[in-house]
Amino acid sequence: MKSKKIWGIVLGGLVIVVSLMLLSAPLFAKFPDKKITIVCPFGVGGGSDTFLRAFQKPLSRALGVPIVIVNVSGGGGLKGMIYASQQPADGYTIFEFTTSHLIASVLKRSKVDLFKDFEIIARVQHDISVLWVSSKGKFQSFKQLLDWAKKHPYRLTIAGTSPMGYDDLRDHLFAKDFGIKITFVPFEKGSQAKAAVLGGFVMAHMEEPLAIKSIIESGKGKALIVMYNKRLPLWKDTPAVNEFGVHDYLGVFRAFSIKKGTPQDKVKIITKAIEKAAHDPEYIEFTKKTMTNLRPGYLPGAQFLNELKEQKKMFEGVAKDLGYLKK
Repeated sequence: MKSKKIWGIVLGGLVIVVSLMLLSAPLFAKFPDKKITIVCPFGVGGGSDTFLRAFQKPLSRALGVPIVIVNVSGGGGLKGMIYASQQPADGYTIFEFTTSHLIASVLKRSKVDLFKDFEIIARVQHDISVLWVSSKGKFQSFKQLLDWAKKHPYRLTIAGTSPMGYDDLRDHLFAKDFGIKITFVPFEKGSQAKAAVLGGFVMAHMEEPLAIKSIIESGKGKALIVMYNKRLPLWKDTPAVNEFGVHDYLGVFRAFSIKKGTPQDKVKIITKAIEKAAHDPEYIEFTKKTMTNLRPGYLPGAQFLNELKEQKKMFEGVAKDLGYLKK
């Protein structure tokens, strides 16, 4: 009888111990403990894809697990956003987004929305826009262009991609800031826009420094103004917009978000890892080569969200002026 009681006590104790272990297991479970996927909403070889390939190893080192990049392109980045919103909110899927998704939210292009369905983690890249012209054109300075445009409404043509997209709204916001009227001329590719300017078919183009560096250095093109609060070291003679009394520093950005509803302890781990990866020497070297280090890129989620909300209001105003949104 005694032996049965003893065994009963032992078995009862084991049951309690095992139960406690099972209950406490999630508390000690490591995150992440498997690969993490980053959804790239654009095709292989594009700007976002190139950025993510450079960020992949630094982030993998920071998190201690493999990082897999999945390209889901189409719809100007919308297919990738929709795909990311359909994944579990478990911390194992990160969504890379750009200025295109901000504009999609402004124009209400999808039921899935950047602000409604995702938590902003951080901005990592923030490029600078530069207005440039052909050296054979009629403008040798921004002041010449500005004075002429004020006297000739809508005759200043600016090339870009994505009608009703970022380039379109970006260029019209620029025009609004400087009190001029422009005509936006859309092209399918950036290379076509550049060729149109060099060929004299379009007067100007807004582009990132790396994309026009060879054109400027060859003497075929001339940088007229930088959308920033100071001049760039590579084009010291090119004025910045603040020299004309304009606070207009918008540029293409690349950032990270995660599906809303993801446990905050996991969000914090990913956030810290992204910040660490953004300052990794390997990634820093990439920014130097691609000239995406001309101004600070990294910005924490809360600060970046506030900035995004301000940008959204500005673009909504331009979209209403253009008739893309009801007033």
